[in-house]
Amino acid sequence: MLGVVGALAFFNRGAIAAQLDAWHVLPKPEPFTEFYFSDYRKLQTRAAPDSTQQVAFTVHNHEHQTTIYHYKLVATAPGTQEQVITEGDCTAAHDKTCDIAASFALPALAPRVMVRATLTYNGRAYDQTETRQQTQAIHYWVTLAPSAQREVR
Repeated sequence: MLGVVGALAFFNRGAIAAQLDAWHVLPKPEPFTEFYFSDYRKLQTRAAPDSTQQVAFTVHNHEHQTTIYHYKLVATAPGTQEQVITEGDCTAAHDKTCDIAASFALPALAPRVMVRATLTYNGRAYDQTETRQQTQAIHYWVTLAPSAQREVR
């Protein structure tokens, strides 16, 4: 037998769960997005200027809702202006991924060029109740072959 206390708890479990939730003592899933290079070991760290580069990155949605992601790939170096390499959108349902691959000519901006991928989407930041624009970025550096560098003015 359940006993009186057990029977009350059994029949009022919805009310008990609602009260525990109101007191914020029940765990809730935290929404987040993973954004990473698909295989960082394949990133080229040395190259000739204007050489064709390949980069692949992955977006993994843990936002608990279908989310539209905007990505932008840029090349930059200290003291230079960013050059947009490519950009686009992908949509992923909860716990699904977008796999993005890009081929581009690496501009000779400086002896070292940073390739940065930026991800923008509407999601909830940790411990927030409202959806807001979120941004994440990942990058890697490429050293240009010294004999083939162009002078940038």
